[in-house]
Order: sequence, then C-alpha cells, then structure tokens
Amino acid sequence: MDVKDEEVFVSTAGSVAMYITMQAILDEGDEVIIIEPYFFPYPDQVKMAGGVPVFVKTSMDNNFQIDFDAFEAALSEKTKAVIVNSPNNPTGSVFTKEELKKWVDYAVANDAVIIFDAAYEAFISQPDLPRSIYQIENADKCAIEICSLSKTAGFTGTRCGYTIVPKGLTFAAPDGSRVSVHKIW
Repeated sequence: MDVKDEEVFVSTAGSVAMYITMQAILDEGDEVIIIEPYFFPYPDQVKMAGGVPVFVKTSMDNNFQIDFDAFEAALSEKTKAVIVNSPNNPTGSVFTKEELKKWVDYAVANDAVIIFDAAYEAFISQPDLPRSIYQIENADKCAIEICSLSKTAGFTGTRCGYTIVPKGLTFAAPDGSRVSVHKIW
C-alpha cells in the first residue's frame, strides 16, 4: 500500500493506539469480535469505548487458526469490528494471505472494520506470510493497522508505536451516513 504521511499516526505504544482506535470507531453497544487467546488488554479497551467484546475461540488442534464458521456464528447486526492479531500474542500463530483475504472480503462486504494488530510483524521470517494487512487486496477499504516498535527495536522499557488509517476507510454511522475513520481518528 502506498501510505501517505497523513495516514500514519505515532503514539506512545501499540496498546495506546488500540485504545484510541476503539474510542474513535465505537459507538455505545457496538460489538467487537476478539479471537481467543488474545492480548489481555483488548476486552477492557473495547469496554472503555462503550463497546461489547464478543469472543471466538481457537485451539491448538488447528494451530490457533480461526474457524470461519465459528466467526460467522458470533456476528450480529451490532458487529462493528474484529481484532486480528498476527503474529498472535500469546500463541505466535500467523495468518496466511488466504486467511486474511477471508477477513478482508467479509469486512468489505459487511461494512466492518478490521483492526490489525501487527506488533510482532518483524518476527515473521517466512516470505509467503504477510507482515501487513495491506498486503491483501482491498484492505485499505476496511483495515486499520497498529504496530508497536517496542518489540521490533528491543526497547521494551520505551514505548513507541504507530497506526495506519487509510484516508478512504469509511463506515456507516448510526444515522446511516458515511463517516471517514481518518477524520475522527
């Protein structure tokens, strides 16, 4: 993706960026799908923004990959976003391009937002595994990517992160109008 300077927001950490993102996109009662196991702050960040966390389990049996049928069963008309964490904290599992394409296709078709937590992307060494959601066609229409430089640079005592919010990313507001995520973020 050709990222413009004005589409990148620097923050004190990836967790802070996740919190700000939740505050920017969620309305009271909006649901956010969280894939289990997950990074422990996610549910509280959703709740603090007035949202409702909805959990979808994974297991070691399939290397912690999401069963898309289980995901679809968790959806409701209140689903606003899904948090996709790849590589996953705490499991280390990584989504393939094909798996991420399913998420992107769903989000585009259903006016949902993917919040892609890429805090550990630098640790992906296989060239066929995506390090960014923006390696998937149409992700710029539905995804916000958050990354923490603390892990990559090895300075865990110092916090620095960034968020990419594409200018073209919009979603439906409660009144039916289109809202630019970039403008409210």
